[in-house]
Amino acid sequence: MSFRRGLLSFVGVVGVGVLLRYTVVPSEEQMLERLSPELRAEHERRKAQRRENHDAIMTQMLKDAQSDRPIWGVARPAPGSGGGSDGGAERRE
Repeated sequence: MSFRRGLLSFVGVVGVGVLLRYTVVPSEEQMLERLSPELRAEHERRKAQRRENHDAIMTQMLKDAQSDRPIWGVARPAPGSGGGSDGGAERRE
């Protein structure tokens, strides 16, 4: 009997949580509608910039994937990263 009551309580709490999430949290479209025109334009500008960066990365990945060389031979360090995979620390040999 206590297992059923516990299970029912668990399902009730989770159900109320899901219901509250869908009724209280606004969707992305609703959030964008509430923004001022300046903030909406800034959001669109940053979204386009992220899309361009993603497309450039994917293009480079596809190009590198077609190469017969191993990844460490074709990988290039990101600009401003210090030039190495060790976080920019200097190597002592």
